Amino acid sequence: TTGSAGNGGNGGDGAPPGTGGPKGIGTGDPTDLPDGVDGMNGQPCPLPLIWFIYFSSIPDGPITPGLTIPLATYASMIAANPTGTVPVHFKTSQEFDGGAVQYFKSGNTMFISRGGFTADLTTLPPTFPVFAVRALLDVFCTTPNCVQLIGYYQGQEKARVGVTPGGGHQQLELPPPDGTFPRYTSFALVGTGPFHFDHWWILIIDP
Repeated sequence: TTGSAGNGGNGGDGAPPGTGGPKGIGTGDPTDLPDGVDGMNGQPCPLPLIWFIYFSSIPDGPITPGLTIPLATYASMIAANPTGTVPVHFKTSQEFDGGAVQYFKSGNTMFISRGGFTADLTTLPPTFPVFAVRALLDVFCTTPNCVQLIGYYQGQEKARVGVTPGGGHQQLELPPPDGTFPRYTSFALVGTGPFHFDHWWILIIDP
């Protein structure tokens, strides 16, 4: 004689969002109980935020191995209103594999003949946890994995992706955390053969 039928469960947030559960229908004797309430639909996942790491502020010419350069991040391909700063460290021969390394900046393009860099993401605002890293590259070595993108959490390697054979224009992207770590705190882009990228082709993503 009191109460009501059960409410439907709320749908979960996601892509796509879950649909709310149907309300319970009240019955009874001699008077039906009131019906429950339909569950609410879930919310769609928000669009990912993408920040670009700009290399265009580096002076043209050779870059000394071992140099660490603070590079600004921006929310668009236009360098206005920086959103953060990422220190980028160009690896020395000893930090790479003992062989020669060479870096050169010309205009909007960063050329890496051999070697690579590490980007420290801990300087970014806590409101932008990096869940993915994307690099768009023009690759001139043709062996599998001659260029690799490596993701770290607190110094421990968590993911590694490499280019496919054949060279050419390729995209590397670190996958989202698998539950064993919350975000990427640094990443490295390295190659045993030559590659280059435009100054805004390194992207960090917060979904």
